[in-house]
Amino acid sequence: MAVLAVKAFLDGRRILYATPTQEQVEKFWQEVKWALREPLDAGVFYKNETRHTIEVSGTETRIRAKTAWNADTLRGDYADLLILDEYQLMSADAWGLVGAPMLLDNDGDAAFIYTKKRGKHHSDELFNKAQADTSGRWKTFTFPSHANPYLSKDALDDIVNDMTDIAYRMEILAEDIADDPAALWNRDIIHHVTSFPDLVTINVGVDPPGKKTGAECGIVVAGMAVI
Repeated sequence: MAVLAVKAFLDGRRILYATPTQEQVEKFWQEVKWALREPLDAGVFYKNETRHTIEVSGTETRIRAKTAWNADTLRGDYADLLILDEYQLMSADAWGLVGAPMLLDNDGDAAFIYTKKRGKHHSDELFNKAQADTSGRWKTFTFPSHANPYLSKDALDDIVNDMTDIAYRMEILAEDIADDPAALWNRDIIHHVTSFPDLVTINVGVDPPGKKTGAECGIVVAGMAVI
């Protein structure tokens, strides 16, 4: 994303990079500064370390990096290239309420980077929607960790011993898996019953969540038939 931002900046575009964590902002910022170090040292571009901005003075051409979680933390700025990094940690309204309208008047572009989050999530929903798109509006990419030349091959081979199969496939192989690694049952062992005999006894077990946990409620239904 730093490379994408720098290339767009040199083409005269206005870039806004947003991510929920300050550490991610600093990493992006260091990469951008390194890529533009020669013109920065020569005073060709203006740099503000406090606001994490690099700009061409007197123009709208600019790179800015900031933290953002939701629509409110993203307001007050605009861009023609919006980059939302660690999108799975952001609220969905960061895109729907502010991000998308931000690009209306300049026919801008957006890039989303995320790691799959357990359970159903807005980042997965957006990816699935984009992947199914046939209009050409979206492009989707997945990258397994083995494709990263900067990661240790030995470590990647060894980490399989410390992760569940589902977690490894999600985090390392970048597979789009609907199952939640923390779930008691996965989809392979759940069978949908569409026809059954008359039941003489039906038992329903409910495991309600606590008031403060916000967890899902578990419900199990079992029936007994006379054969």
